[in-house]
Amino acid sequence: MDIIEIIKVGLLNLALHPLRSFLTVLGIIFGVGAVVAMLSIAEGARFQAQQQIKMMGIENVRVLSKKVMVESKKKTTGSRRFSILKYGVTLEEYRHLCDTIERLKASVAMRDLRQKVFWQDRSADSHVMGTSASYIDVTNHHVMRGRFITPLDEKLLNRVCVLGADARKQLFSYRNPIGEKIRVGNKWYEVVGLMEPKTVETGGMIEVRDVNKDIYVPLATALADFGTVSASAEIGSMEMIEVELDEMYFRMESSDYVEYAAALIKNYLNRNHPRHDFEVVVPKELLAQSEKQQEIFDIVMVSIASISLLVGGIGIMNIMLATVTERTREIGTRRAVGAQKADILMQFLFETVILAVTGGFIGVLLGAAGAWAIVQFAGWKAIVTWFSIVLSFSISALVGIVFGMYPAIKAANLSPIEALRYE
Repeated sequence: MDIIEIIKVGLLNLALHPLRSFLTVLGIIFGVGAVVAMLSIAEGARFQAQQQIKMMGIENVRVLSKKVMVESKKKTTGSRRFSILKYGVTLEEYRHLCDTIERLKASVAMRDLRQKVFWQDRSADSHVMGTSASYIDVTNHHVMRGRFITPLDEKLLNRVCVLGADARKQLFSYRNPIGEKIRVGNKWYEVVGLMEPKTVETGGMIEVRDVNKDIYVPLATALADFGTVSASAEIGSMEMIEVELDEMYFRMESSDYVEYAAALIKNYLNRNHPRHDFEVVVPKELLAQSEKQQEIFDIVMVSIASISLLVGGIGIMNIMLATVTERTREIGTRRAVGAQKADILMQFLFETVILAVTGGFIGVLLGAAGAWAIVQFAGWKAIVTWFSIVLSFSISALVGIVFGMYPAIKAANLSPIEALRYE
């Protein structure tokens, strides 16, 4: 009996009981679907984290000013109470680190002005960031039209600004804003450039500011116009925040020097900041940590989903054992007319494998649909990869072989004479 004949007989037997065949593979369907969906979610989370980390730059060390809730200076004027909270890194510390760190390729300091932005009757939900010309070299965020801030702008305290893609849309829609003036707080700044749109993955393991909403002004001009104190008003009180710099970026010549730079920065800032009102972020370390966590996450999720495959395999074995009993006379007849043990073994084993692989195919479709539903309704990122599809098919085929072997062997070992006598 050749393999083609075995396949035909196996498909015919499965087609005789379509509902039973479908119920037999339900466990495989849900198991494979769970594997595909979970791996897709894990891949989406991995991609999101990696994009966030890579956007900060593998060669970069990022320093953030961190608000620490401590007793602040309080003043009262009339019926309004003022409190001033001072925290974060300073411009002097930034300059010292630039002179101290070896193998430093570029650096930039940034200050969030916490000011409202207007153009005519429009406003923008934006961060106005004081920065310098080296911002582009450190972040790989480039100008699409016009120009960026120059050292001359900082030296002359020019009131110029560069708009992020979303900030431009909110203020000017799709018209060309180059040469227009926007109001930042109570000062007027001329638009000299537009930044290219940049894909920003938010909502992952790292808090990342959407740079498309940023508006960039010269740092020296920002400090001269607005100083280091900003106000946050509430009913009956006003909190004054004093911060010189919100962020510092240090780009090394190679990622090999990142750990050295991070250690030097931490040691220096720890001496000056006993309240630890700063945070040093090393994207390279975060990337390695993220990949390790995702590997563990993948193993755990696949292990959980594999339980469903195990249950599905047991269900297939149970049904196939019942099928062997049901088709005992058929087995005896085929053996009597010359079929060998190997023919019977191959037939029953093939039927089990085709059940498992069919369940695997339906499970892949179900898993992909589940991943799509998660993206649409939960807002998570999910990526269906070829690895998850190949893995799911391989596991389902393996389940068919492993759990179909015992029923196939049992069918092949039936005595032809006893099988013919079976009622």
